[in-house]
Amino acid sequence: MQAPFFANTIRDSAAGAQFRRIATDYSWWALSHSSPQCFLEPSAAGRIAEIHVPTLILTAVYDIPACLEIADLLDESVPDSRKVVMTDTGHLMHMEKPDEFNQHLVDFIRNVGDG
Repeated sequence: MQAPFFANTIRDSAAGAQFRRIATDYSWWALSHSSPQCFLEPSAAGRIAEIHVPTLILTAVYDIPACLEIADLLDESVPDSRKVVMTDTGHLMHMEKPDEFNQHLVDFIRNVGDG
């Protein structure tokens, strides 16, 4: 939470505080226990163009740089994608601007039904 790449994405202090409480309560069990890993061949990144369903890509102006890059990659690679970049928010867009976030989802779902 304190890493600059993440902390700089939090635009709303109340949402950031709520997320910190959630993260503090999380046990991080998965990070402290080994689990069997399976690797896809070819990798998921190499198969993005195989996605043939309408896909909504939601990101934010102040999102984590890697997430912005992934959003661009998905938008360029998925044939029927729609990328939305929310303004004045970061990685916690669903917590900082829940009404706008939900409206993007509702609009997308409605348009998929019409398509």
